[in-house]
Amino acid sequence: MWRGWARPSPTLQQTLPVPLLPPSLIPVPQSGSTGSTAPSSWSKRSAIDQAGLLDEDFFLYAEEAEWCGRLKKTGPLCIYGDLTVIHLQGETANKEFGSGGKGYYNFYDRKGLQIMLSNFVRIRKQFGIGWFLVQLFFYLADIPVFFIGLAFSKRYSFAQFRQYCKNIGVILRLSPTIIGNKPYFYKVL
Repeated sequence: MWRGWARPSPTLQQTLPVPLLPPSLIPVPQSGSTGSTAPSSWSKRSAIDQAGLLDEDFFLYAEEAEWCGRLKKTGPLCIYGDLTVIHLQGETANKEFGSGGKGYYNFYDRKGLQIMLSNFVRIRKQFGIGWFLVQLFFYLADIPVFFIGLAFSKRYSFAQFRQYCKNIGVILRLSPTIIGNKPYFYKVL
């Protein structure tokens, strides 16, 4: 829920290397350590023309972060601050897809598979094949860790472990397509 419209933060305005951009700009998301999102940053139309629009390969999750990575390469973005946002941590998706838990950490259900897949696609597109393979290695290495953890913790069940392994299997099956970076609509929900 928004409290007011985007307005420049006095402190941020003093730290920007360029003056605030005119209101004729188009709002775009900004990723990075600031955690800014679409309503709090702006970019020139020429930057959007250069970076392109949102990638149609994404169904849900990570599409905004990938787009921001392309936009950051076009030049500085103007970030507006002093905003209040309430984010419900995927509550709508949880309800629609029968996912449990809060946030984006349930990698052992359908929503978790879509989150993993979208992030794999983003990492491949934004950082290249090397980082894609590094991430894939860590997800594969997590399988025996998860299995051993079942013996020491009652937090997760064997059914969750089995579903996590199935989700990793889907990622492995789609890996050649992701690595090839050819257009493909990555929807698994």
